[in-house]
Amino acid sequence: MDADLILKSRNVVPKRLLDNGFQFKYPEIEQALKNLFN
Repeated sequence: MDADLILKSRNVVPKRLLDNGFQFKYPEIEQALKNLFN
């Protein structure tokens, strides 16, 4: 994973996944981190 992606606040959209109906369990990083650390 490219550290610059997180450190430089880049907005990345998984367009191909979303266009095909993929639904993320944690669509926001904050939700994913809370799940990992709680």
